Amino acid sequence: MPSYRHSLNSSITLDHVHCIDEGDGPGLAEPYLWTLFFKIDGDSVEFAGVPAPVEDGSLFTLRGTVTTVKTYGGHRNLRNTDDDPVDEGEDVAIPPAIGHWETVLVPIPVADPVRKLVKDTAGILDLPGTMGVVCILMEEDNLSDSSALAGYNAFCATFEAKMNEYINSRTSTKLKNKDSSSGQDEEKAFQEGMRTAISNAIKSAIIDDLNILELAWNYFAGADQQLGSGSFQYNTDILETYQQIPLKARWKEGVSVGGPFSFFEEGPGNFIQSAGDWEIYGNIAAQRVPDYVGSFGPMVQFSPGDMAIRDFIFRADAATKEGFVGGFPNFYTAVYGRSNVGGTIFMKPGCSVLREIPLKELNNPPLNDFIARFRAVNVYARDKAFVGGFPNFHDAEKIVAASSLPVNATLDHHTSFLERTMVCGTVLIKPGCAEYHEVPLAALGNPILSDIGARFRATQDYARNHGFVGGFPDFFHINRGNGILCGTVLITHAAAEWRDVLLWIGPA
Repeated sequence: MPSYRHSLNSSITLDHVHCIDEGDGPGLAEPYLWTLFFKIDGDSVEFAGVPAPVEDGSLFTLRGTVTTVKTYGGHRNLRNTDDDPVDEGEDVAIPPAIGHWETVLVPIPVADPVRKLVKDTAGILDLPGTMGVVCILMEEDNLSDSSALAGYNAFCATFEAKMNEYINSRTSTKLKNKDSSSGQDEEKAFQEGMRTAISNAIKSAIIDDLNILELAWNYFAGADQQLGSGSFQYNTDILETYQQIPLKARWKEGVSVGGPFSFFEEGPGNFIQSAGDWEIYGNIAAQRVPDYVGSFGPMVQFSPGDMAIRDFIFRADAATKEGFVGGFPNFYTAVYGRSNVGGTIFMKPGCSVLREIPLKELNNPPLNDFIARFRAVNVYARDKAFVGGFPNFHDAEKIVAASSLPVNATLDHHTSFLERTMVCGTVLIKPGCAEYHEVPLAALGNPILSDIGARFRATQDYARNHGFVGGFPDFFHINRGNGILCGTVLITHAAAEWRDVLLWIGPA
């Protein structure tokens, strides 16, 4: 019986960049990352008839446009300060603002008259959508900030234009022959043409943005260089089958699947530079959009991150009332009669501390980005000799001293040392009260890395099975060649206890 593909709640996460060899001549590296997310799916593309036969005689073709999502492609978008270069062996977290995208991947609809042309052996009457990300890892040397942005914008615009040409050239004949030798040759030629067009557009945009002195300086001192480039993309069928796919690419001396982009002729500055050896890690995940049965009105939805933040705030308030330093949900729930409860790990005094940390000391993660907040807190915790920590999401703007000088707010000549700043409630766990482990994703039951609830439940199960009261992910991941390892903080029984918190009471 004919059927249709399912829409998928999908996400792409570029997690971190690992530096094997920083290159860059005698100095350290200052990498930044260009990312462009895209999808070709039923939101903006269909397969339908055309008014007249196209060049190969086909009467049917894809029609529509690629969906692209730009990020911020400027200098210092991986580390936002000039005085924090990268050395060999370091991992650099990719901020979610440039490395994470969530979307619904919708199958491409097929008009009634042409369904018989695309129906496969399983009787499916539509075409799979495709989603992916193109990324270019760059090294900041001597380009101006505006020139770097001009190059990124040219990259995005050219990719979008070439992809739209490609989509609207996909006739029924070409789709049918895509796996033939001629079809593969055509695909290879398109990829080469795309790389050449992007390279030329970037070079032109950067040169147009530079004045004569900047051009001369970049020639002699060495312009920004490419450390690696490539793309990851998967279609509906693959994503529904595997649900989660790790992403990894290695770039040595700038050579990768995407090929090098040469922005300038080599000048004297380029002779002492090296692109080094770099790796990028991430994952792409997808789950079927639920089928809703019954007559309901439009559904009001919140993001998983927003709902997790709400749960954390509620548990923090419960912890304070019970005399604990803090608490967090383990995302297990149960029903006892009319009582709906949520599992909560409460941190005991003596093993943890509650601090209000200025947002800037956490490297300014977005306040409403759950995963970015967790990563920022755990980087801060380890820098301050704690095992780990978690935000309680009680944030407030406060007036604090802006210098180390004594401040008396009643004296006008001292008021210049006061400033408004955002502070973030944070629970930090002391050494001896928890352990930091890199746990194989397989040992956690392979939860979707971006699924917050699944990650916490998997971590809770692992913790209890290994003699701990509970734990939480720090949302950092790495693959050292034997599968994905997940940063995990495991809490001892001496440091915390599990209690069930009443969430709501059901109807009688």
